[in-house]
Amino acid sequence: MGRPPGQYNPGGRHGGAGHSQYGNRQMSVPDQTFVTAMNGIDLRSPRAETFDTIASDLARMLEEEGGGKINKSSQLRRFYDQIIRFSEDHQPTEDKERDEERFSRALPFVRMLSAHAKYAETRKKVGPNFVAFMQIGMRKVSSAEDLRMFRTLFEAVIGFMPMPKED
Repeated sequence: MGRPPGQYNPGGRHGGAGHSQYGNRQMSVPDQTFVTAMNGIDLRSPRAETFDTIASDLARMLEEEGGGKINKSSQLRRFYDQIIRFSEDHQPTEDKERDEERFSRALPFVRMLSAHAKYAETRKKVGPNFVAFMQIGMRKVSSAEDLRMFRTLFEAVIGFMPMPKED
């Protein structure tokens, strides 16, 4: 029952579309194309286009979201800096067993970045696509190597932002 690890159901438990109602607070749902692109990424075995065309498409969708009022580079950079910090704290050493044990203790805090993204959305700093980026990405991370691959994806997405304006 349920979905595979790392798969995201944007409509929540009942698969709704548009907005979900929690109490008196409406929450936006990410674009299905964005979710499909994120779900298709395999951090353990990335395809050649993952850090190129897919990252470019993700950057474009993040930038288009909210008409430029959300997902600003400074806000995304705050999250990216946290990913860098966690990644650098878990560089491989000669003792693989110790590395894995240290990372397993840190993993709940790494994944908590999803909650931080959701909070930033409630403050209208980021949009639902960025929340999906963080949630799907964090759910795919189960090792320090996965985190390094997510860091590389995030770096590529930021590299493609801001998209050049067409005349």
